[in-house]
Amino acid sequence: MKKLYFLLPLLLLGWARESFSQQFGNEWINYQQMYFKIPVTQKGIYRITYAELQSAGFDLQANPQQIQLFRRGVEQAISVVGEGDGKFDGSDYIEFFGVGNDGSRDAELYVPKESHTNPYVSLFTDNSYYFLTVSQSTKGKRVAVSTLSSNGLTAESYHLAETVIAYNKAFHVGASYDAVNNLQDYQQGISVSEFGPGKGYMDERIYAGSSRNYTLPLINAYRQGPAPSLETSFYGVGRGAHSIDFTVGNSSVTNTAFSDLQTVKVNKSLDWSNFNTNEGTATITSKQGSNAVVYFKLSYAQTLDLSGISGKAINTRTNSSGTSLLRFSNATSNDQVYDITDLNAVQKITATLTNGTLDAVVGNAQSTRNLWVSRTAGSVARIERVSFRSINASDYNYLILTYKSLQQGADAYSAYRASSQGGSYKPLVVDMDLISNQFNYGENSPLAIRRFADYMAKGGSRHLFLIGRAIAPQYFRTGNLTTSEAMNEVNQIPTGGWPGSDWLLVMGLNGKAANVPALSVGRLNTITSDEVYAYLNKVKEYESQPAALWRKRFLNLSGGRDFNYEIPTFKNYANGYSNIVKNAPLGGNAKIISKQTTANVEFFDVSKDVNAGLSMITFFGHSGPGYTDIDIGLATNSNFNNKGKYPIMFVNGCEAGNIFSNDNIQTVGTNWVNTADRGAIVFLGSSFLGWPSYLDRYSSLLFQNLSSSTYLNKSFGDVLVATTTRYVSDNPNNKMTIGHAQEFNLQGDPAIVPYPLTKPDLAFEAGNLFVQSGSTSTGNFKLGVVVSNLGTVPGTNVKVSLKRTVNTAASNNTIANVSNSTMDLGTLTFNPVRYRDTLYFDVTNTMNAVSNNQIDAVIDAENAIDEVTKSNNQLAFDYVIDAPLPVSIIYFKGQVESSAGKSFTGVDATSIPENVGTLSWKVSDEKNILGYGIEKSVDGKNWVSIGYTPSQHTSSALYTFYDTKLRVGNSYYRLKIDEASEPDHYSKIIALRVAPTYGLIAYPSPADADVTITIKENAGSTATAVQAVLYSPMGQAVWKGEIRNGAVTIPTQSLTNGLYHLHVNDGTAIQKQKIVVAH
Repeated sequence: MKKLYFLLPLLLLGWARESFSQQFGNEWINYQQMYFKIPVTQKGIYRITYAELQSAGFDLQANPQQIQLFRRGVEQAISVVGEGDGKFDGSDYIEFFGVGNDGSRDAELYVPKESHTNPYVSLFTDNSYYFLTVSQSTKGKRVAVSTLSSNGLTAESYHLAETVIAYNKAFHVGASYDAVNNLQDYQQGISVSEFGPGKGYMDERIYAGSSRNYTLPLINAYRQGPAPSLETSFYGVGRGAHSIDFTVGNSSVTNTAFSDLQTVKVNKSLDWSNFNTNEGTATITSKQGSNAVVYFKLSYAQTLDLSGISGKAINTRTNSSGTSLLRFSNATSNDQVYDITDLNAVQKITATLTNGTLDAVVGNAQSTRNLWVSRTAGSVARIERVSFRSINASDYNYLILTYKSLQQGADAYSAYRASSQGGSYKPLVVDMDLISNQFNYGENSPLAIRRFADYMAKGGSRHLFLIGRAIAPQYFRTGNLTTSEAMNEVNQIPTGGWPGSDWLLVMGLNGKAANVPALSVGRLNTITSDEVYAYLNKVKEYESQPAALWRKRFLNLSGGRDFNYEIPTFKNYANGYSNIVKNAPLGGNAKIISKQTTANVEFFDVSKDVNAGLSMITFFGHSGPGYTDIDIGLATNSNFNNKGKYPIMFVNGCEAGNIFSNDNIQTVGTNWVNTADRGAIVFLGSSFLGWPSYLDRYSSLLFQNLSSSTYLNKSFGDVLVATTTRYVSDNPNNKMTIGHAQEFNLQGDPAIVPYPLTKPDLAFEAGNLFVQSGSTSTGNFKLGVVVSNLGTVPGTNVKVSLKRTVNTAASNNTIANVSNSTMDLGTLTFNPVRYRDTLYFDVTNTMNAVSNNQIDAVIDAENAIDEVTKSNNQLAFDYVIDAPLPVSIIYFKGQVESSAGKSFTGVDATSIPENVGTLSWKVSDEKNILGYGIEKSVDGKNWVSIGYTPSQHTSSALYTFYDTKLRVGNSYYRLKIDEASEPDHYSKIIALRVAPTYGLIAYPSPADADVTITIKENAGSTATAVQAVLYSPMGQAVWKGEIRNGAVTIPTQSLTNGLYHLHVNDGTAIQKQKIVVAH
């Protein structure tokens, strides 16, 4: 348990609490009026002057009789001195009775409410807030004046003082539970996130066998009055038996015994002999177990002495006559008496001063009246104009809640979500100040967000995106943070409880059952605008990516620390998730990596998998905020280069999602989500401990929903809501279930759609037709046919039709028994393709053709499957069936090499690029050969001549050719063997690949008015200047320029609709990017 020390004990005097309540907390607001917010920390009479109102921008020309003051949604009775003439003059002022925040409203966050641990210390702020306004039509509520006669009344000798000493030195975490709801010690079971019994502020614990003394102050005690009484609240810290000896002075008050983590109240009458003149000493001894004092509340008879006061609380004795005379000594002419029994309707009692004695007659004294004697009116700390906003909940379906310093980035994010590329949402952006003011009477707490979310959920909102940091109250209420403003800077958007739970902000709202979310929620854990913009760019890239197999690739990582249970069990869990996605309508493909040792942490380099693109990375093992036991590194590591292909990261372990501690702003999850141009798109992890079987159940449901037909093309937030709802509904009263459900926090936007798939999308990709074996000299070979599915799994078998075409014009053979040059090879039948399947087909040279051949393949030629598109269902493959070659080619090979410090025979030194493709071949017995033509293709189908090398006419010869015009991607080469009178023969085909030195992104796509091109060098720095040309669909250059400092904007407004090609040359190779223009 963490013991957190701060501040001094609070000495409070009790008063009646308001009973008024509102469903959302915004019902009291008139949106046509201007409001001014006033914080109050200590109770007392406050005065607001003309000059203070003028400085704040208050409308001093308004009729002062219509000035109103509200607290917690209820109008307060105030005095406006000088309002009678209908003008607010320079000498006029406002007075009101104000109180600080005692934390009573925190009870709404406790389950059950009656378990509110410390009703005298707020979890979040000591400030209470008042709102000053001018009504447009009605007069404001004013302090009534009570004037009663003292004739025949006997003065009271004393009143009943009440002093509360409430402690906030330590935050205790409450109960933990095992799988059958038995109480456990902290971290030996699950801690649910909602506030409950024993969770909250109190004094530091008193360990078993130890004692602690507490001072109970007495001021002007009236010892002839009734004996003092003391109410004490204790908390049993930890499981087991607890026993407390409690003495005041030399007398035993009680010996209290209780069990486990209970909060116990003890009410005892004391004796005056327990106290000396000014105080008594309470001694608490923990005989069994550790125990903590939550508060003392001491009541005692006190004289009506006003010496040395600035303000004093008075609690009258009951008087059956209904009228009491209070005679105060040591009074001054400045003393004013108020009846504050009803805080919302304070009354002023007319009092008479005679030679330092002040008489005040109190009515309605059949019950205790709470009074306040004021000698000096205090000044308010500040007056701040606030803006309320009339919100029609049905106008919005996507919510962004942010902090004022992050507003600009949040607005940009909202603009994207409103665009067609961003989902055409109806977004609402609000900052935490507005929500606190409008839904929680100015108080910054989770209750403000819950009320706001409830209000918006009833209008149909689906997603809540929190942009800003949160830390648990026990952290920001410590240290040097002494003001609410400073606390709000570190706790910008509060989380729902402890352990931190953003889900708790939206659970049980809009008619949902307890712990069932009414909408999805995610958080960008940041305090900088740069990270907001960086994340926005990642989302734009992620959501503009075309359909591709990487969106169906999963990487499941399993850890553990022993081979007897954890490592094999966790690996079995990972296998289970893999099988779910493989067999579901998504048709995913999963790779599993498991720990091989019992080391606490084992590193695996998964950069190749990440850079190639992954839909999701799942961990199952031990973890903390800054590590996982199967370590893949941070996203900031230079070996990661997955721009645009950002995975979901999901950690099953302990505290990987705990972003709510002082030192946890840069957790593993935050690093992967917030790092620009690489890393993850969202991160899901728990803020507390995890138990394997419960984590596995949650994960299994998540994978089932994620890959099911119901949630394909749905947001990740929708998936999480469905998962949590089912998870909780299966065992709604189990604390383990509830804790795990509450504490899986999502970092990132809940609206991202991992699988924008609605139908199958069967596809051929480059290289999906290939020769697997055989000899093209005889024409008999085995043809490999690969079919990929970029979409959902089809409900029927997949057929691929094949035909072969011979270029008879280039053949020197007579094709017998064939009426034309095309032959139907038949149809291959695949089982429903889930991810990617390969079949092989035997091709024999029945056409007896020695020439160029082409295989054409068509997926679903009969159009039996409804697909996303048919544009990728065809592929052609060229190959050559040769007669025996007239020369023996010992080898034909190539490589890409740097030109730095090298010379190349036959190449102009001034035109040598950074990289050169070097082709070399060795032959024997070439006496009948004239030479070798070098041909190049970018697709293996269309060939162009790039050079010619004459034969050496020797028995053994070595040749070299340099290609100085490499391109990014694959280039294919073959030799055309030149004989004087024979037909041409061709060598085997080889390929060279040039990896891009930079990433190339075009946005938006399709483009309308313009398109922005950004480039990033793979090493991580921004490319400086490269040449770029945009070609029209007809191949004409329509724009030329340079890309400097990593970006350029190309105007496209005047271009006709169509597919354009951008060629970018960085001096090493040419990279191409397709751009669609659509107006």
